[in-house]
Amino acid sequence: MDNAWLAWIPIIQLIPFIQAGRKPAWWLLLMLIPIVNIVIWIIVGMAVAEQRGKASWLGILLIVPLVNLFVIGYLAFAD
Repeated sequence: MDNAWLAWIPIIQLIPFIQAGRKPAWWLLLMLIPIVNIVIWIIVGMAVAEQRGKASWLGILLIVPLVNLFVIGYLAFAD
């Protein structure tokens, strides 16, 4: 990813996450709307898991506190 530094800026850090799920950039606006953001987060998380060749249910675990830390690591570093 060319702009990996974006992950360190609040709110803008969602852009690489959305791009990893191959969703349009305007979904960032949807992630700023309460309640809607939970649904969008699950959809994008499932898309990221599928893009990494893993089961899509792992994307649902991204909304579970503490579990998401392990899921992110698994999605990032597992072959």
